[in-house]
Amino acid sequence: MPSPPRILLPEYPVLITTRTEQGLPFVSTEVMTLILLSTLAKAYELYGDGIKVCHFIIMGNHLHLLIIVKSPDAVAAFMNYLKMETAHAVNKLLARRKRTVWEDGYDAVSILTVNDAIEKIAYIYTNPQKANLVEKIEEYPGVSSWKMFSENKLSIEVPRIARPSIEPRCSVESLTEASLGKTASFTLSPNSWIPLLYEGTLEESEIQEINTKIHERVRQIEAEYQNTRQVKQIQVLGAKRLSRQAIDKPYSPSKFSKRMWCICKDLELRASFINSIKALIDSAKKVYNLWKTGDTKVRYPVGMFPPRFPRLVNPYRAALANT
Repeated sequence: MPSPPRILLPEYPVLITTRTEQGLPFVSTEVMTLILLSTLAKAYELYGDGIKVCHFIIMGNHLHLLIIVKSPDAVAAFMNYLKMETAHAVNKLLARRKRTVWEDGYDAVSILTVNDAIEKIAYIYTNPQKANLVEKIEEYPGVSSWKMFSENKLSIEVPRIARPSIEPRCSVESLTEASLGKTASFTLSPNSWIPLLYEGTLEESEIQEINTKIHERVRQIEAEYQNTRQVKQIQVLGAKRLSRQAIDKPYSPSKFSKRMWCICKDLELRASFINSIKALIDSAKKVYNLWKTGDTKVRYPVGMFPPRFPRLVNPYRAALANT
């Protein structure tokens, strides 16, 4: 089966994943945490009209975002801004110029059922435990939405960190002072994905029940990792050591997951979704062929990223024909 295209459909929650080329640049220091939160908040202020962020975590070399898509173009702009600004920050902290930090692009996978979404949200919040960094998500000193979600405090304001204030020996105090009191706001929408997948009328008690299942699943996975560590006699790195890690620690990823068409354990539903996406691709090809004939009024399918309009006239040949 060919590699799936990146399609952002508004009717499904989408899991976005992207990773760095090498190293573990996004350490859990106070300075990096402030920069990452500020960048996330600024990206949200710029493009939040077209995207809702439900859950997220930023690990040392990758990030996961569960989002709701209102505008596919806004998602692309949001991710480009987030990756660009965090890459600039890493390069400035390391006093180096124009080094690539992130891999190209990002994976964006639709989630088709409530149970699949619960499982993926729990997966997001147990990334540090899986990597033997901490025992529980509350102990992770890096950037995640767990505290906002679990305490139902869904809005934060952080100092608006500007590029010129970021330098190798900067501190939280110097960055905050340089922001001149300006702040950026971010709002989490942890329940926005539920109405997309829930069949029937949704009551508040049912939303709470789903969130309780997420909490329980996180605890269950944490217990599984703890048992594995006990058997293998492995100790977690711990929050204190994590918060003191060097940003230039060498690291090369050894595992790469395959790109998926969707996240769904229901095989029949999965097959139906993949067929619908293939039909969407076929319709996109037909639209592009119409564009080639000069009919540019036909719209490209929602959720797909249109190519550039084809060049219909060669201006140089036209100029020669008229001489």
